[in-house]
Amino acid sequence: VTLSQRLEANLAALEEAITQRTALRAEIERLLEATHRIHAQIIDRLGGMSNRNQALEIGTRTHLLVSLISEGSIVREPEAFKPIQDRLKGAVETLRDEASALADGELKTATNEIARLGLGVDSVFARRARELFTTTRVDATIDENVAILRELDGSVALLVREAEVGMEAGTEALAESLSHARMLLLIVTVASLCAAAGIGIFYVRRKLVRRLTAIGDAMRRLSSGDVEIDVPALADRDEIGE
Repeated sequence: VTLSQRLEANLAALEEAITQRTALRAEIERLLEATHRIHAQIIDRLGGMSNRNQALEIGTRTHLLVSLISEGSIVREPEAFKPIQDRLKGAVETLRDEASALADGELKTATNEIARLGLGVDSVFARRARELFTTTRVDATIDENVAILRELDGSVALLVREAEVGMEAGTEALAESLSHARMLLLIVTVASLCAAAGIGIFYVRRKLVRRLTAIGDAMRRLSSGDVEIDVPALADRDEIGE
């Protein structure tokens, strides 16, 4: 599996975890609203009880349970779960014991409902535990994504460095090739100039200088009265022969 594939899979997992955490927080907020609403109903019903001591006791137990539910909804450290869970369990059991003797059926139902919101698989506390676990997953996935990004940065830097080294080597090879080509061109040019000079010297000396010298000697002999000479270049069909 490549780094990019790992990163893509982690981003998908991160998105899923964030969505799940958001949904859990929305459920917690909904349950907290329900808790406070039921708490208000219980307080209102307790106001009509004739047994003021029993009403005060149930009101106190209910208020303690609601406070613990609110505290459990925002607990941040895993090690704090067990103490709060124990306190919630104690508060729920005490409230149920107190409510079991109530004659008001609606009040008894309300206390049972608020106890269910405080403890159980569908309670605020249970959802907060899942939310915190999901948050841990989110943090771990983010850390892993950061590590993958660092690996990708290292890989990209390595590829860039290799490309730079390859370009430098190619540039050096090209410069060396151009240097050899310039040297070869210079050699060819010098050789061509030497060949041209040799050909020019040979042609001028053989075709022109010698013939002009022979003609000059013939003209001197002719001027001295020697008429039995052969005039050179008479048979040539060029400017000198003409």
